[in-house]
Amino acid sequence: MDNDNDLDIVEAEADTKDGRVFWFENINNAEDFKFHPITANSTNQDFHSLAVADFDNDGDMDVSSGGGPLSVDPYKLFVWENISADGLQWKEHIILEEQQIHEAVAADVDSDGDIDICTKPWHGKLHIYLENKLIE
Repeated sequence: MDNDNDLDIVEAEADTKDGRVFWFENINNAEDFKFHPITANSTNQDFHSLAVADFDNDGDMDVSSGGGPLSVDPYKLFVWENISADGLQWKEHIILEEQQIHEAVAADVDSDGDIDICTKPWHGKLHIYLENKLIE
């Protein structure tokens, strides 16, 4: 997450009415880990997905997650853009609202060079494909 070529840990809280998304910085080859928030302390979302990818093609990892069945506020799917490239500053983008998010995955579905998102609800048959329009 901080572009220092070691593996960090990213986590999204699920099965809660007010989950957070955060990451742990790998210090000295996993001798220690340092906590870094990505979301605000209060989101009113039950995060039931987690995808880490370079959604904006700037060379650093961004994070996506969305609200599942216990969310208090209307469901939202977020992408948090790693704007400082070191994981210390994040810009929140709401890319979908009013649709429950569960088991979202990120991949270049349409082979155009950017990362898209596919998701589904906890219950129901609606499957959603969100095309990343970063590259036309």
